[in-house]
Amino acid sequence: MALSKRMIATGMAAQQALAANGQVTSSFACLGTTQATAAPIATDIIYITSSGASTNGAILPNDAVPGDSVQIMAASGLTTAPKIYPPLGGTINGGTANAAINMTTTGSSFELFCLGPLTWVSVPYTPS
Repeated sequence: MALSKRMIATGMAAQQALAANGQVTSSFACLGTTQATAAPIATDIIYITSSGASTNGAILPNDAVPGDSVQIMAASGLTTAPKIYPPLGGTINGGTANAAINMTTTGSSFELFCLGPLTWVSVPYTPS
């Protein structure tokens, strides 16, 4: 049984239980050619089904707080590996500010954790 269903079974309101379980975007399209034009990530889990050109990407939320996380999965049928950008001024895995990491293969997945306002790390570590 899913976490939200167990929470509802104990008497928690459905809206609260669903919010605690996280939100999913099951058909996410990467966009743009830079950090400024990348598709914004607005849910806890994204499943990338379209990445178009090799320059297309997604950008992590700029309002994240320490402890927030985003799970990212790329469909196996993608023709290009997507780029994942930190929020403006941010870093991923201690890299250069504003530098994207590249999903090394389609069909891959990882989770990113916010350690500070603009500091993210991926598990497993995904080199850029």
